[in-house]
Amino acid sequence: MKIIIIGAGIAGTSTYLHLTKHLPAPPSPSAPHTITIYESHRPRASPSPSSTTPTPLATTTATPPDEPSATAIVGGGLGVAPNGMRVLAQLSPALRDRVRAQGFPCEHFTFRAARGWKLACMPLADGRVPGEVCVASSREGLWRILSEEVRSKGVAGAVRYRRVTGVGRGADGRVVVRFEGREAGEEGVVGEESADLVVGADGMWSSVRKTLFGDGFAPKYT
Repeated sequence: MKIIIIGAGIAGTSTYLHLTKHLPAPPSPSAPHTITIYESHRPRASPSPSSTTPTPLATTTATPPDEPSATAIVGGGLGVAPNGMRVLAQLSPALRDRVRAQGFPCEHFTFRAARGWKLACMPLADGRVPGEVCVASSREGLWRILSEEVRSKGVAGAVRYRRVTGVGRGADGRVVVRFEGREAGEEGVVGEESADLVVGADGMWSSVRKTLFGDGFAPKYT
């Protein structure tokens, strides 16, 4: 089976890691599956496993990005709930530990009124896994670790920097991904590639969503 994931953000990279864990994939010589991520924006510099400096992934603009390289860090903070931490542990205990180490644990949320009165306290611990709690993280920090894990698989061409312009169906019934190349030697080159399965993880300006639902589901600003 040939699988294409569109988007190399948190959703795209985590999907890749789950598929490679449960499906035989290269570099295994007997692998019947190939999995490729298409990402429109290549980082200016690839983060290394030992790096502590955030590396940008995409631009933060109110219109579809046109520049092929990232220029700013995207997103603020987020919380990875205990069930999410369990998912990371299932992928790799070391991956889970790295996410926890770069964030900080939240054992509970305290809700207070405007004058400081305590209204409620919500625990965030997982009773099934001692010590497992919600982990607060920057979006970029979580993405960086997931991206490093994808690269650690050592699969050449696992991430290809191409801007997907549309998704359709070929005469043979397979899904066709149309793209514009953004790698060295491919910049501006238009092409297409067929696949048995396409996963849309391409965010706000999703080409996959537009193909399925039309322009009516495009984001709007007022």
